[in-house]
Amino acid sequence: ESLKGIILKQKAMEKAKLAADEFLKNVKQGKDFSKSAETNKYKIDETGFFTAEEGIIPKTNISLYDNNLIFSLTKDMPYYEKVVPSHGMFYVLKLKDALEADEKEFETKKGSIKNRVLNQKQAEAFEKWLNETRAKAKIEINKEAM
Repeated sequence: ESLKGIILKQKAMEKAKLAADEFLKNVKQGKDFSKSAETNKYKIDETGFFTAEEGIIPKTNISLYDNNLIFSLTKDMPYYEKVVPSHGMFYVLKLKDALEADEKEFETKKGSIKNRVLNQKQAEAFEKWLNETRAKAKIEINKEAM
């Protein structure tokens, strides 16, 4: 692929991101989601119900591990906080409906959920520690050793 082609793709992605950000801003301010999407010729699709255990949002391949705040959406606050990129596309996520968790099913999966959350918290703590350590590190290049 030519350099010109790469630059054109990058510019198109930047333009698409700006358009998606503007769309999200507008619907958060009260513009009708469906009408705005139709006006801008954006595709609307529904994922159906899904759980955190699935790991991705169906039909989008958006990781729930990176976007776990999706489960904090409510009918009063139905829009995800930001536009989400995935596989060359930008998604504006809106909650349509939610189901309460089945208590019996939760009890059977509680251990695996606990382990997943613990692993996620450990990874976040490690990443935070690593970033703090890197920020404090003083690195000098010993040119004589090269």
